[in-house]
Amino acid sequence: MNTGYIYLFIFCIIASVKPIFIKKYNAFLFTSLVSYTLYHLLGGLLLYYYKHKTIKDKDIENFSPSELYPGFLKSLEILLFVYGSTHVPAYMLVSMSTLRVVTIAFFDKFINKATYDNVKYIEIVGIIFSTIIINISSIFGKKNEKSIKIIGIISILLSVIVRGYIFTRFRNYTIEKQDTSKTMIFIGKGSSVFLLCYILYYFFMGKKIQFPPLKIIATLAVSGFFMYFIAGYAKNEGVSKIPQIQAAIFLKTAIVLSFFVSTWYFKEKMTFIQKIGVFLMICIIVFSIFEKKIIGFIEKKKESPTFI
Repeated sequence: MNTGYIYLFIFCIIASVKPIFIKKYNAFLFTSLVSYTLYHLLGGLLLYYYKHKTIKDKDIENFSPSELYPGFLKSLEILLFVYGSTHVPAYMLVSMSTLRVVTIAFFDKFINKATYDNVKYIEIVGIIFSTIIINISSIFGKKNEKSIKIIGIISILLSVIVRGYIFTRFRNYTIEKQDTSKTMIFIGKGSSVFLLCYILYYFFMGKKIQFPPLKIIATLAVSGFFMYFIAGYAKNEGVSKIPQIQAAIFLKTAIVLSFFVSTWYFKEKMTFIQKIGVFLMICIIVFSIFEKKIIGFIEKKKESPTFI
C-alpha cells in the first residue's frame, strides 16, 4: 500500500475534529495564527535540523516575495475560514469545505495541466450538487439571518478558492524539494509575514488583540501541536506521494467524519432534505476513494460469461 494514504489517513483523523476547534475558539484567532506559524516555522526547522544536522540552506534563507506569498495566503485562508465559521452552523461549514475538491481540481488543471476522465467530472459535479442541497434551505431561511449567513458563506467560499491554489503550490513544492520539513518552513515564513501585518493592522487601528486565559492558551497549544504540526506534516508528506486529485478526494474522508463529529458535538438538527444531501455527498466520497476497485468489479462482472 502506498504510504501516502497512511499519512493522509492520519491527517483525516485529526482534521475530523477541526470544525469543533474552529467554532469553539474562533474568538481567539490571533492565538491560533501564532500557534499555526510557530508549529510550521519552528517545527519545520527542528525537523530539518534533525535530518541534516544544520539549518543552513539556500531555500530556507530565501525570503523573496515568491517564497513568502503562498504562506501568507495560507494564513489569509485560515482567517477567512474562521470568520465564516462564526456566521454559519457546523454542518454548513463542513459541507462547504468539500468544494475544495473543485478548486483543487481547477488549479491542478490550470497549473499542472492535469487531465481527468469523465468519472472524475461526475464526482465533482456531484459534490457541488450535494453541497447545494445541504445549504439551500439554510441560505434562504429566516430573513433576519440571511445577511449574516451570506457574509459567512462568501468568506468560506473565498477561503475554499485560496485553499485550492495553495494546496497545489505546497504539493508541487514538496515534490520539487523532496523534503516535507522544507515545505513547513516555506509555509511558516509566509505566515510570519501575515502575522506581522495582522499585528500592525490592530496597532494602527487602535484595536486590542483579544488574548485567551492561560488555560485556553495551553489547550490551543496542545491542540495546535496535533492539528498544525502532526497533521500538517502528515498532509504534506501524503499529498506528495499520490496524484493530486486522488489526494484531494481521499482527504474528504475527514469531511465524512466531521459531519458526524460536529453535528453530535454541537447538537445541530438537519432537515430531511439536508440529510439526503449529506448522504449523497458521503456516497460520492466513498465512491471516489474506492473508485478503481468499484469500476474494476463492474467491468469484471460485464466480462464474465452468463449462463441461461
